Amino acid sequence: QSDSMHLSFMQYDVLLYQEMTHKDIKDQIRVFLPLYYEEVHLIVKNNHAINKFEDLVNKRVGVGTANTGASITSKVFQLKTGLKWQDIHVPFDKCLQSLLSDSIDAFLYVGAAPSNFMLNFPDNAKAFIKMIPIEHPGLQELYSTRVIDKSYYPWLKENVTTLATRSLLVGNVKNISGPIANQIDLLYNDLLENLKGIQKNKFSHSKWQQVDFSDM
Repeated sequence: QSDSMHLSFMQYDVLLYQEMTHKDIKDQIRVFLPLYYEEVHLIVKNNHAINKFEDLVNKRVGVGTANTGASITSKVFQLKTGLKWQDIHVPFDKCLQSLLSDSIDAFLYVGAAPSNFMLNFPDNAKAFIKMIPIEHPGLQELYSTRVIDKSYYPWLKENVTTLATRSLLVGNVKNISGPIANQIDLLYNDLLENLKGIQKNKFSHSKWQQVDFSDM
């Protein structure tokens, strides 16, 4: 909420949560471009202690460090469902280790599937983890239903239904200067003209296929 940056990537649910807690956010933040959807990955140990979303009640859930997108998603989930668990602030690169050592009971990660973070799990951990579906009527208004295909991750044994939030490029319009506004206009036109090239580039993430800048 400072003026330290003009553009930022932000999850849609994070923007809504900020609106709930800071009523003046509408005067400061504008959606610059809607991008792709990011799936919510809910990972637990493969020991049958947690088999469904509701089983998270009273559990310890890793959500990354404070104020990460996943930590806000966890807050929104609890707010909208009435389910309560303990958010544990563990860096994502420590979440798997914390899960396997029983320091946490689950961890929640938001990222475009297939996520490199999930793909890089060590081989010796893959036999001990699973992904839990996320389905709840209280969340249907804010999130889109998506299926994470078992082909995405070598440790995934079946398709998993989950929820996804839109990734946005947002702009800080508070005290924005004319030259900065012109630069943002140039960036928008550049992205618009090069979107097809980004989508066809073999090095681009497959999620870019979902981007449609006419969907404003």
